[in-house]
Amino acid sequence: MCKTPKSYHDATSYDRHAMEPHAMDWATQPVPYKIYAKDGHSHAGGVALPEVERFPDGSLKDVYRLKMVGQSPDGPDLSELSAICSLSAGLTARSRQGNGYFYFRSAPSAGALYPNELYVAAFDIHNLDPGIYHYGGHNRFLTRIRGGNFKTFLTSTIPRLAPDSAGVFFITGIFFRSAWKYRKRAYRYLLLDGGHLLENLRLAVCAAGYGCRLHHAFKDQQIEALLGVDASREGILCAAGISGGKILNVNPDAALAPLPSRIPAASRVSEREKVYPEINDIHMAARVLKTDTPETSLAGAHPGMDAFAGSFPINMPKDDPGRLNYSQTVSNRRSKRNFVDAAIDKHALNYLLWIVSRAAGKDIEEIPGVSDCMSVGCLIGNVNGQEPGFYLLDPAKETVGRVFSGTVMEKMASVCLDQMWLKNAAVHFAFMTHLERVNQKWGARGYRYAMLTAGRLGHAVYLVATALGLGCCGIGAFYDNEARKILGIDDASAMVYLLGVGKVKG
Repeated sequence: MCKTPKSYHDATSYDRHAMEPHAMDWATQPVPYKIYAKDGHSHAGGVALPEVERFPDGSLKDVYRLKMVGQSPDGPDLSELSAICSLSAGLTARSRQGNGYFYFRSAPSAGALYPNELYVAAFDIHNLDPGIYHYGGHNRFLTRIRGGNFKTFLTSTIPRLAPDSAGVFFITGIFFRSAWKYRKRAYRYLLLDGGHLLENLRLAVCAAGYGCRLHHAFKDQQIEALLGVDASREGILCAAGISGGKILNVNPDAALAPLPSRIPAASRVSEREKVYPEINDIHMAARVLKTDTPETSLAGAHPGMDAFAGSFPINMPKDDPGRLNYSQTVSNRRSKRNFVDAAIDKHALNYLLWIVSRAAGKDIEEIPGVSDCMSVGCLIGNVNGQEPGFYLLDPAKETVGRVFSGTVMEKMASVCLDQMWLKNAAVHFAFMTHLERVNQKWGARGYRYAMLTAGRLGHAVYLVATALGLGCCGIGAFYDNEARKILGIDDASAMVYLLGVGKVKG
């Protein structure tokens, strides 16, 4: 049974000497988009989003500093919602595959499987009737799931939802989209990818000029019923509120009206879907909302490592060193792994560390301490003016401390399933968590918090690397125990995500 963070993580760990053979079953390949069928049509009614005439042109640095740009005093409208959805989960590029095209999206995804879906509960968005909508990135269409204002319902379901919320975004995960390729380990990627999308969404809301608070403490079953998903195939992961609405007294609905069967049926993405008990166990256990345990502190709880040694401050850049503005960065982001053995400047490293520190800010989440569950390590291999070694980031103090000296880039590349191109990256960012403390504080749900946080912070690394003209590639596949040994973390902890950053060919 995999009902705790550690039991699931251990059950899905890779071992160099015990890898299970696996062949892709192309006959069961899942469809990459959620389709709501009605009378032979591709959607069940809703709203076509307007084309975005102008994306926010502020810098990535300014968005991370929460400098609001272009906020309407009347609150968000449909045009702004269109830009937010496009920047969060829109299509950004295509490549030829066989007789057709494959489309990439603004948020990265393991294996380009894109298991996450985006919904919005609209309360007070101009030119959009209140209701529950699903965003289709492939056709820029909001499918209406339910009509009506569900603000009171969601205020009771999400206890810390701000009274001036204009709407709430929801991110779900469709299990088989990832499990088709990654089998029982897929829940890791589902959550990491959800974190990528969540950070994209948060930044898009902030760039539009509105406040955005991330929500994790909610009642899963009620929200899944509201969204009309088949909870055996698709589960709610996180939510994000957008400010700018009026504080209204809305009469609560007596009950959620039953939905036609075609709505939950859209959660099915393949004619033959395999259920992995490990994924079902951890996800069902995570649906239990455990009260936070204050005595279990995660602040500074690095996974079995010694205290900082030889720490140095992160110098915030006076000017944004990025070559691209925020919107261009999102549009141009790609996973690039053709690293060359070349140094990057220390100011680039500082910018990466500073942005990650901002992404880990305590005012972002509605649950205090969620970002504390993730320790951010930095394996420095080739940075001008910086001694190679393993360093830990303290986001609150914006300092970095050395754990040990010397380069282990080649060893880490070997740990990452012998993907030796990774050794040429200038820096590896390693995201680590203490699985047992996370469980003590939040129960199995803490695993969801930790992995989403790793994805969010990892996406920040992706964006900065792109803005600087560097390559970046995230790695979720590695020999878990070997990674523990290299980093020197204890058995109750784990590295859950690694990203390589450096100069690339071309």
